Amino acid sequence: MQEVVNHFNENPLLGLLAAASLILALFWILKSILRISLFLLVLFALYVGYLHFFEESGQPVIDAERISRLKDHAYELIPQDLNLSLSFPDSNFTRPHLGN
Repeated sequence: MQEVVNHFNENPLLGLLAAASLILALFWILKSILRISLFLLVLFALYVGYLHFFEESGQPVIDAERISRLKDHAYELIPQDLNLSLSFPDSNFTRPHLGN
């Protein structure tokens, strides 16, 4: 360690370059942290604005009747004949048996 200190003492230009490099590195790190914090601050402000302007109308109301209508509509989209005899058997039984 003493050798490194002696090397910097013998070459003042090397010490100046090391100090300048350190200052530039610190500036770059602080600038990056500032950018990230500003980005997060803008996101937070947008979120607070969203909550303020859409207090009641922004939250969808989901009740049991709406869920049952969506379920009935989804069952209409599933074909009744899945033609399981021609495909590979489903060994983990992921498809429900509809109407059987």
